[in-house]
Amino acid sequence: MKNKIKKELMLLLLVSFFANLLLFSRQSMELASKGLLIWYQNMIPSLFPFMVFSGYLVKSGLAGHFSRLLKPFLGCFFPSDGSMLYALFMGFFCGFPMGAKVVADLLESRQINEKQGEYLLAFCNNIGPLYLLGYVIPLFGWNHISTVFLLFYGVPLAYGFCLQFSGSYKKELKERAIPREEYAPSFPGPMEVHGSYLFSFQISLEKAIEQMTLLGGCMVFFNCLQIYPRLLGLCMSAGPFRDIYVQYLYGPLCCLLEIGGGLQTLSLSDSSLMALCYLTFGGLSCIMQTGFILRKTQLRLSTYLKHKLIQSVVLLLLFLLLKQF
Repeated sequence: MKNKIKKELMLLLLVSFFANLLLFSRQSMELASKGLLIWYQNMIPSLFPFMVFSGYLVKSGLAGHFSRLLKPFLGCFFPSDGSMLYALFMGFFCGFPMGAKVVADLLESRQINEKQGEYLLAFCNNIGPLYLLGYVIPLFGWNHISTVFLLFYGVPLAYGFCLQFSGSYKKELKERAIPREEYAPSFPGPMEVHGSYLFSFQISLEKAIEQMTLLGGCMVFFNCLQIYPRLLGLCMSAGPFRDIYVQYLYGPLCCLLEIGGGLQTLSLSDSSLMALCYLTFGGLSCIMQTGFILRKTQLRLSTYLKHKLIQSVVLLLLFLLLKQF
């Protein structure tokens, strides 16, 4: 019975979406173009090089060596076994969805175990500083950049630091996935050293292109879904309810679907508080992209969402507290 209802609801959604594409073709093309433009101008320059770089380090077996370089700085605060520090660094420095990608790659190559991957995913999949500095901060005109950075990256760092002492992670984080000497990657057939590194680069490049294409497709599709909040606003008659909807609900609904295009709408209502929460939690497009990356792993998307929701609430409370001073 439940499966039948789900199928009927999905069919209804698809039919209504197809009808909207036909009836409101100009608006749909406008929304799709906006999503594609944000992907092209902001996401590709800020993510694609790091995707190739990260994939190369993992595939070539150099991620563990990179972690040892980070150990003097991060090893005092976070678990430093294997390539965990590498995932932490890339997740914060390169931004979403690099955190999820690095964790999935390390799990695939058996450089971390599933519990370690679950722990890292809980706080390492965040908005990247390049995206934040180049797109978000200019969009909202935020002046206190240091405070914004403290909120965006201090909250997940503190959360990850505290999470390692919880009962469900404390023991497993100290276990190695495989012995350190077995971190070397495997290649089909005998290859020279330079050939192995060349093969690693090729695989990393191919995977990065595939993942960037999926990311762009999600952004375009979910940006098109923003036609529903727009139509809902048009259906409302002029009056106080319409004003409340436009001021307080339209932007958040757009962000819930696709955060890149939704932020532009949200910036018009000067809803900095909502922007902070959505940038921490992510919209449905971000969740879908993370799900795509995790589909070949045993990591549960629901666990990831639970941790992100907790961090969003903490950031919200801190923001409200800082506004009092």
